[in-house]
Amino acid sequence: MKPVALLSLLAASALGKRVVHNWDIGYVQANPDGQNQRRVIGVNGKWPPPAIEVDQYDILAINVHNSLDEATSVHAHGFHQRDTPFMDGVPGVTECGIAPNGSFTYEYNVTQSGTYWLHSHYQEQYIDGLRSPLIVRAQKEPHHYDHDVTMMLEAWYHRNSKEVADQLLSTSQSIREAPFRPYMLVNSRGGTDPDVTKLRFEPGKTYRLRILNVSATAMIRFGIEEHEMRVIEVDGTATEPKRTNSIQLSVGQRASVLVTAKSSRAANYMYRADIFTDIQSGVDRAVLPFSSVVEYAPNAPLRNVSDAQSTLDWDFFDDIDLVPIDRQPMPGVNKWVPLEMHTGLYDDRREHITFNNRTYETPIVPSLISAITTGYQAFYPDVYGFKSQPVILDPNTDVEIAL
Repeated sequence: MKPVALLSLLAASALGKRVVHNWDIGYVQANPDGQNQRRVIGVNGKWPPPAIEVDQYDILAINVHNSLDEATSVHAHGFHQRDTPFMDGVPGVTECGIAPNGSFTYEYNVTQSGTYWLHSHYQEQYIDGLRSPLIVRAQKEPHHYDHDVTMMLEAWYHRNSKEVADQLLSTSQSIREAPFRPYMLVNSRGGTDPDVTKLRFEPGKTYRLRILNVSATAMIRFGIEEHEMRVIEVDGTATEPKRTNSIQLSVGQRASVLVTAKSSRAANYMYRADIFTDIQSGVDRAVLPFSSVVEYAPNAPLRNVSDAQSTLDWDFFDDIDLVPIDRQPMPGVNKWVPLEMHTGLYDDRREHITFNNRTYETPIVPSLISAITTGYQAFYPDVYGFKSQPVILDPNTDVEIAL
């Protein structure tokens, strides 16, 4: 890093504040779509867990206590964790997990800006609701808008995560492929009542919609009838605006779009947030439609109610065409890592997703601890445990990963 850039970073970080949250993670009951009450994982006796908003260059500390009957963790999805890999919250990789009745403080140096989310990385806990938006306001926002709105979209299951995992990993094909379906939640609310999922627009105002897909396996497509969107951020990277009327988000993806409201309150409009189940075993291959309302006035007529009246073209939005605002020269490539993904049945008669036809098993000793405690042996893959399948890299190496 150049001296001037380093001084600028130090000066900016000095302006940040320390933001502290206390999370007691435990079981609660919830019925987010009004159709099925079940046990979920909440924070401080409530569900959903609270959204967190900070400013760029703040220090975010989350004091976590585990009141579950199993281990847990908190992962800041999208944070690079440069110089702080031990705060990444991935059991078996960067930590052991927080034991029942144990506590741990995650402390993040918030150098990035944009749209992120927090979730457990222990087994399938975030399917049971241990997830929350993490919004980082940029020190210098490159785009102008009047309102900032978070839309956390989620394909929600009426069964707990262990039941879902047991079915998907069953050795019986009939059980593995027996149909079950997820249900759309918008900011942890769902069902057929649009009052709990509607967006409210004021004429002429510009809205930044921060859209997150926090589902387990489902892709989601999103669009607003008769409203153009301008994509300005994907996965924490601010971009030059790109116009579209629909966008698709895979699991874990986030995008910010600008939407300028109509100039009149004469009508209300549908927005659609449909679930794709094509990549999920055990679910009928289909699009599960969900729609709600963009409201300008409570009694205004609703346009484009049916799919036949839709103005959305659902063209695939190719985010590879986006241009980042902070343009960086392409680095040279010191190492090329090919990763070929497969899905299939293996010798345990279960369906697995693999890289290079090799399955992964979580090592007993977290990989980070092995790397920093085994000296020169850290350069040998066998040190990291059977079936952990590590890729060993030299420090400060520019790597191209081919998927």
